[in-house]
Amino acid sequence: MRIGFTSVTFRNLSQEEVCKIAKENNVKFIEWGTDVHVQDGEVAKRVKALCDEYDIKTITVGSYYRVGDNDLGAFEKDCVSASILGAERIRVWLGRIASVDTNEDTYLEYVSEIQKLADIAKKYSLDLCFEYHKKTYNDTFKSSNKIIRDVNKDNVKTLWQPFSYDNDMESLLGILDNLKEVHVFAWDINYQRYPLSWKKEDWKAFIDVFKPYNPDLIMEFVKDDNTDNFKEDLNLLRSII
Repeated sequence: MRIGFTSVTFRNLSQEEVCKIAKENNVKFIEWGTDVHVQDGEVAKRVKALCDEYDIKTITVGSYYRVGDNDLGAFEKDCVSASILGAERIRVWLGRIASVDTNEDTYLEYVSEIQKLADIAKKYSLDLCFEYHKKTYNDTFKSSNKIIRDVNKDNVKTLWQPFSYDNDMESLLGILDNLKEVHVFAWDINYQRYPLSWKKEDWKAFIDVFKPYNPDLIMEFVKDDNTDNFKEDLNLLRSII
């Protein structure tokens, strides 16, 4: 399994500073976010040059496009950036409301839009992956599997991350067949951040389950956005694997 981290882990740092952190910690893979670090294609060209200089591969571009926006031009702009960076996938958010609160008409609109987004992504040789997150349609393994099945595009997959609920293992087990990437961090249900060691036993169990599926492990949200804490969490993750 490849280990990387999201650029938003260090949202307040420059692209080169992010690359330096990767180099100093022997991390070869990054998920670049479009909110701060890769806003458009011109920026993507400069970031690609930095990645080449620091021997880093972009696995994912974390787009902040929301399914439901119906702005295909905005999505394609992010696909262009992902292509320039040599990414394998583009991450989007699946709506702005929980699956339980999504009515049938909205659901069918999502399916239609995602099919269009998937076709655009395919032009750039990208998988389209959904953030696994509360207050989106992609918030349970059942809703995730349902929409991926109904969209019926071979390049539509999902990310996964724990919610710090008692059913995290159940949600992981249910989503494995469509899993491409896992966001690794330790926080509680109120988004309070902790060292990864706080959830060490949970992560050991998660990794045992998804290891045969070989998803990418992308670290995110270290305590206090601190580089020393990042290094400690990274070393722990490597030791578990």
